Amino acid sequence: MTNEQMQIANEIVSFMDQRGGPARSWYVGISANARDRLVVDHHVPENSDSWICCQARTTEDARQIEWHLLTQIHTQGGPGGGDGTTNQIYAYRMSSHTSP
Repeated sequence: MTNEQMQIANEIVSFMDQRGGPARSWYVGISANARDRLVVDHHVPENSDSWICCQARTTEDARQIEWHLLTQIHTQGGPGGGDGTTNQIYAYRMSSHTSP
């Protein structure tokens, strides 16, 4: 991973550490519109749950960061989503009201 990719991954991991819970209790994904994906698709309450969104430079960067968080940090999620405009990485702590 590049320094820029590692910086974003470390920012997300630091946020997760501050908010608590094991890595496996966090879901990581990528999207062209992370806020919409979080609120609409994953049912994450915008003002009360723990979530973070970071902007990557390119789709490839977003995918590399996602892959790192899934395979090295062991968060939940599934690689391969999004399209050519996908450059945002998001993470949220899963709960009984989120999907998944």
